[in-house]
Amino acid sequence: MKNNSIIVASLIFLLSLGFVTGAPTAIGAPKADWDKLVEAAKKEGKVMIYGRGDPEVRKQLTKAFSDKYGIDLEFVYLHRGGEMIGKMKKERGAGLYLADIIIHGPTTMIVGVKPAGMLELLEPLLILPEVTDPKVWRPGYLFKDKDRTIKPLRALSSLYITRNTNLVKEGELTSYRDLLDPKWKGKMVMTDPTIFATGMAFVSYLNGIWGPDKAVEYLKKLVAQQPVVTRAARDPYEWLARGKYSLGVALRNEIMPEFLKIKAPLAKVGVTEPFAAEPGAACIGVATKRPHPNAAKLFLNWVLTKEGMTVWSKADGYATARKDVPTDWVHPSLLVGLGPDAKVNWTTEEGHKQRRGQMKLSKEIFAPLLKRGKKSGS
Repeated sequence: MKNNSIIVASLIFLLSLGFVTGAPTAIGAPKADWDKLVEAAKKEGKVMIYGRGDPEVRKQLTKAFSDKYGIDLEFVYLHRGGEMIGKMKKERGAGLYLADIIIHGPTTMIVGVKPAGMLELLEPLLILPEVTDPKVWRPGYLFKDKDRTIKPLRALSSLYITRNTNLVKEGELTSYRDLLDPKWKGKMVMTDPTIFATGMAFVSYLNGIWGPDKAVEYLKKLVAQQPVVTRAARDPYEWLARGKYSLGVALRNEIMPEFLKIKAPLAKVGVTEPFAAEPGAACIGVATKRPHPNAAKLFLNWVLTKEGMTVWSKADGYATARKDVPTDWVHPSLLVGLGPDAKVNWTTEEGHKQRRGQMKLSKEIFAPLLKRGKKSGS
């Protein structure tokens, strides 16, 4: 019995060091399976990624993945969800299956990509224990849908008001209702709430915390404040930083870190309402009938590791959905609401589906501002 115990203990020790066939690698996958996947992925040579991600994110992911595995990442940048969905449907209608990975916002994925049958189940593709372990992910950021086809990459508590720090003092606004103060009339720029972007997320968020009737009442009063409505992503931050406007409402989140790095006079406004927990345009999915199945699987597993998510976060400027990725490089104002005791409003899968109806309502409410914008060319 004593000899058997020694043999078992020795085998366990050797397994832990990776000296026995099938032992885990440094990142946890069975070595034989992982090596086989890497070899097959290298033969395919590249991963085709459709969707979002700013230039620095695309650059850093490409370099890190290529340096590690010798496999290229090719990005087809499709800023608007409707554009991406239309492109993929058209290609597939012609028998072309070009996308491997899709990175976009949760509403685009849930409302457009998933119903079209273009998203694969993720769990069978995830093979690294450090990726499948639910304890490493922030609460609410494991998967975005009940079928587990969409996984958030970024962790973000959306604070929908951005202020010019030279024009608006800290504490001058503490609630979204403060935007209705007459002194802000004509001094706000807002992302168009009639498309699947941050403006629409703001409308959905208000609906979730106040209910439809109060949200509609509030939005009508907000329209009376005459904010300038735009679909531009970067311009509103420039206008705000230069003092053309005092406040930004529901500006696109991915642009903010770029301006914070150059010390633009901008800051998010903390409010008494619950934080809106959103990954923004940073959810990942795997396309069905993908052309590079092994390379796509390898990239999916790698980007969700601590190593991959660290590369993402440093380039993106935000915290990630993983709890174990450092946030030293993230501006403190972008970490608000990520603590364990934060009061958070979660957008459910059903909530994202309801945004089509909310979009129609937004078009009615914001019609006067949209007409004015078309006439002025803004």
